[in-house]
Amino acid sequence: MAYVAGAVLPAAVTLGAGMRLGAGTTLRTPVAVAALIWPKAVALPVEMTVAAPIQLARGSLIPSMTWIELPGNQPVNLRPVVNGVQGRNWAVAPMLGAGALSWGLHLVAGADLGSADRRALNPASAGAIKLADTHAVKGFVAAESIGGIKLLYRSGNGLNDAFDPRGIDPFIATSSDARSGITLVPGDSAVYLETSGDLVLGGVGDPGRSQTPNQSAFSVGGMNYPGGGVNWFTLWTDHTAINLISAGGNLTPTTSSSEIPYRNSDHNAADGSITYPSILRVAALGGNIYYGVNALSYMRNDPNIVPAFVTLAPSTHGALEMLAADSIYAGQYSFNMSGSGVALPTPFNPAFIGSGAGFPVIKVSNTLPGTTPLALFAFGPNSAVIGISRDPNADAIRFYAREGDIVGLSTGETLISSSVEARFGTTPQPPSWCARAAISSARALRPA
Repeated sequence: MAYVAGAVLPAAVTLGAGMRLGAGTTLRTPVAVAALIWPKAVALPVEMTVAAPIQLARGSLIPSMTWIELPGNQPVNLRPVVNGVQGRNWAVAPMLGAGALSWGLHLVAGADLGSADRRALNPASAGAIKLADTHAVKGFVAAESIGGIKLLYRSGNGLNDAFDPRGIDPFIATSSDARSGITLVPGDSAVYLETSGDLVLGGVGDPGRSQTPNQSAFSVGGMNYPGGGVNWFTLWTDHTAINLISAGGNLTPTTSSSEIPYRNSDHNAADGSITYPSILRVAALGGNIYYGVNALSYMRNDPNIVPAFVTLAPSTHGALEMLAADSIYAGQYSFNMSGSGVALPTPFNPAFIGSGAGFPVIKVSNTLPGTTPLALFAFGPNSAVIGISRDPNADAIRFYAREGDIVGLSTGETLISSSVEARFGTTPQPPSWCARAAISSARALRPA
């Protein structure tokens, strides 16, 4: 070693052949460097141009986020021609055998919603690739806020909480107006929404039971009908889950009942209840949970309104959990877990009702008499009479308020249809419902 680390040179020094500079040495002027092997794991100090082709051995690793640009902006050949065929996609070809249905696939280099958005594609880009893009398999959407929750403080007539017998506290917002929530339409997947602020979930749709503008043609009894056929099925499974987390704001898990009368969304109340997948977990880690009359102003304007409640699809290990750092203001709105064990319509056994275009009389159906189109419980009632064998290790229904109160909680309901059952040759009538709810279990973690 000619000089120790940190030494101050008294004069100009000429380095002889074979001498080495320690890693991290800073040179004040450009230096001509002879051919050398760059040490492993040492970052390049500046951009470097390779003067000759480099042959990478099989298994060679290039660090993530390395930007490779070829001279003259030449394209990078990622699809070589093999036996006269370029770009053969072995991942897709075996999926579409003879007689299979046709599907549209959009393959992306990444797996979050941003990488799948067609607007993110840049058709004008060429000549450079970025290795190991930071798009990752996340399985969730994170945002500062989704929707908004306007807090309402109790200060006089008309603003009292009908479900809280205590006196008015003008410094505590027991009600809110929740707006602009998004609608999720999951299939066989778990969805995670995570926000640092407020989170509003408008509702949840089922891809196979969404509203469609047209009806299908069908034939029965030697008669052909140009329309009036409705078929549907659920794409939810036991794995479908909705997970909502607000780290620092308030949370509303549904505003579906405000949209159902307009029938302009994927929200579905064909069963008399708004249906959600079998797993729903809600956590407001820094605020309150508001729903029902405590989140929707239209309910406060008419005390006679009996909205459609939320029922989770049946499952042997479904989950219904709500946790608030402060309080849960439930507004006598019920979240329920179905205990029915009846078969549900699936892609392999869909439900169908054919009434014929312009002829409201039912011509053919494989559903339970009186079934409303798009109902989840099309082949049997949403009743524990035909119960589901729930896993003994499945979680219980849980409602927790860590520092505050649980006000106006309801879970569990009885639905009584007042419509006459529709038979073949009769006109189907949508059922009307009388809802009754009962509290199942709740826990406030703050001592009384």
